[in-house]
Amino acid sequence: VSILLFIITTYFLSERSITKYYALNSGIDLAIFENVFYNTLQGNFLFTSLGPFDAPHSYLADHLNLTMLLFLPAYYFYPDPKTLLIQQSVILFSPLLIFPILFKTKYYFSKLSFLLLYALYLPLYWIGIFDFHPEVLFIPFFFLFYYFYSNENLIGTIIFLLLCLLTKEEISFVFI
Repeated sequence: VSILLFIITTYFLSERSITKYYALNSGIDLAIFENVFYNTLQGNFLFTSLGPFDAPHSYLADHLNLTMLLFLPAYYFYPDPKTLLIQQSVILFSPLLIFPILFKTKYYFSKLSFLLLYALYLPLYWIGIFDFHPEVLFIPFFFLFYYFYSNENLIGTIIFLLLCLLTKEEISFVFI
């Protein structure tokens, strides 16, 4: 059930966000990150000419968001904004694949209801439909952090804590 929900929700969000992109209704963040990834592939590591400064500058001057580099390999093979939108959809709904491992309950209805609640949670769609945000990586990282923390796995806990913190500087407030 979780795999089927993952496929349906990922396809739906990808299709909706790409439709908005073709209708020229995407937000400025998609343009900024597409520019950052394009420039990085051209040798100007994390540089952009978009954003609060109207001159070429390092994106790291705007935000500390190092995990966004995880989007770069797929963008390298298919350098198109649609690649970023599809990756975002996959990441937003990847917890549907993590939940069956994360929550060990013998009650099928509990697992199913939790999967459905996550799959139908509207803010996930709002994040993905209106723009591109690489900080969505925090969502699966946080669930995996919780998984390793609850299983008292110190190495996994530290790795996913660091990945959570490297997702964006504001994420540290969640842990404070």
